[in-house]
Amino acid sequence: MRAGAQAAKVYAISEALEHYENAYEALGKNSEAPPEQLCDAILGWAEAAFKSKPYQEVVDRLEEAERIARELQDEERLAQILHRIANEYISHGFPGRGMPALFESYELAQRLGEEQLTREPTFWMTVGMIDRDTRGGLERIGHVIEAARKDRNWDIVAHALATKAMAHARLGEFAEAQDAIQLAHEEVRKTNSLVKEADVAIVSSSANFDMGDVRRGLEYSQRGTEKALSAHGLECAAAGHYYTGLGNLQSRNLAEAQEAFEAALELRADHLLEFQGGSDQLVNRIHAGLAVARFFGGRVEAIDDMEKSLANADALGDDYTVAFIAQSLGEGYTQLGNFECARQYLHDALDYYRRNGMKPYLARALQSLARWHEQQGHAAQAGQASAEALRLMDELSLPNGGLLATEEPESTGLVDR
Repeated sequence: MRAGAQAAKVYAISEALEHYENAYEALGKNSEAPPEQLCDAILGWAEAAFKSKPYQEVVDRLEEAERIARELQDEERLAQILHRIANEYISHGFPGRGMPALFESYELAQRLGEEQLTREPTFWMTVGMIDRDTRGGLERIGHVIEAARKDRNWDIVAHALATKAMAHARLGEFAEAQDAIQLAHEEVRKTNSLVKEADVAIVSSSANFDMGDVRRGLEYSQRGTEKALSAHGLECAAAGHYYTGLGNLQSRNLAEAQEAFEAALELRADHLLEFQGGSDQLVNRIHAGLAVARFFGGRVEAIDDMEKSLANADALGDDYTVAFIAQSLGEGYTQLGNFECARQYLHDALDYYRRNGMKPYLARALQSLARWHEQQGHAAQAGQASAEALRLMDELSLPNGGLLATEEPESTGLVDR
């Protein structure tokens, strides 16, 4: 084990892996060996095996160490082991599977004062915060980036910068969003990780959609999906298909949007075992997007699936998706002539966007409200909503167009395959 530690210090990874493997085997043959030492041998081996062994093999051995640490009630080792398990999943494109271990390690690390083990869970909690409180999340993400830079944790730095861009874009701060995207793509080169490159590209796609640059957003989402697939990061690839679907929804390419959402669900169905423990939130978002694409593509019965997805999002505390589906339902019920249902859903979406200062979303939701008024002959109210939307769009230099307009779709020439 001393030889393994020394080899790791000088980045002789194959030698470190061999020494820790020998230590693990020797300890396994010695019934009197201290169990703590076996945990340490597994942790050393797992660190050396990070890029040279299949992630599931590494996780399986770490779970052996987890069982030992729990039996010993050794919280310090358990925090390290759980953090390593989470990192294996996240780094290989399965963040949803890693979250339970990550947040348990966070609770232990806080209690033990192990600040470095709190960095990654703090980042992921901040990502969730941006959906509930965009401005507050944006302020917090700056602290995450600063701390990660001190640790030279380039994975977090790059991903957090892309997330910062997404938050700026949601708030209509497009210059800041563009700067953060550029920095994220510079920093991600330091990670030497295809999955992290995929993460940065996919989050960048979301920022570009919010800034009205659908073509650039689709380029990013498709590039991220390809990178994730090449690294077998299937949950990450499913997210890439999902964002490709969103981009096509925004540009009213409904057939292409449906194809992308179906590709995400097919990927999950084909690799269900690898998705076990994955993100319920992502899966519900994909189902929601598919239901929206189907409804506006002519399948009126899909509005029931939209309702189910909204209920699921509400149960998951996914406020961002609740607002997205509410606006879609508002437009759908307007199209069906059910104006009372449409009114409530549109006002729910508008309230969320106003409360969070999400100017691009507010502008598009106001267009939806204007169409609701137009359908009922409320010319003055329609003009008022439309005027407010146009003021916001002029302020942001956004293209004129709602979430889902009813005119003929315009092809971007970018279709996810």
